[in-house]
Amino acid sequence: CWDDYLYENNYVYKLTKETFSKEVFQLDKCVLVFIYATWNGHSKHFILNNIYQNVAKHFNSQQNPSILISAINFNELPSEEIANYFNGNYWMNFRLFKNGVPNDTVMAFDRTVNNFINFVTESCLKLNADQLLNDDL
Repeated sequence: CWDDYLYENNYVYKLTKETFSKEVFQLDKCVLVFIYATWNGHSKHFILNNIYQNVAKHFNSQQNPSILISAINFNELPSEEIANYFNGNYWMNFRLFKNGVPNDTVMAFDRTVNNFINFVTESCLKLNADQLLNDDL
């Protein structure tokens, strides 16, 4: 199936029902989750244009273990409770989880590699700054 292309170079971490909670709800990670559906043309177009793969490649090259760029097929969602984190939009959506908590920031930008990189960098740097402040208290 064409969604295998998303994981071809091992830049994007493939979430499954079994790994979702373990990877996404970690207290020391910033995890961007892309939820897609194989029947959805927008998902297919987005994946085949390498946008998300290039975002993941960027963060993999930085070798920062606190940032994970991941994806999950909507059919693999472990529960309806998890699906609710994606606001009922299951077929092509993104959600950033920081310290195991979903970030409520709306990603209101054109879906380009640079915009995703800037969004994740700014969001995750804030996470690291907040952690440093809490450690000092």
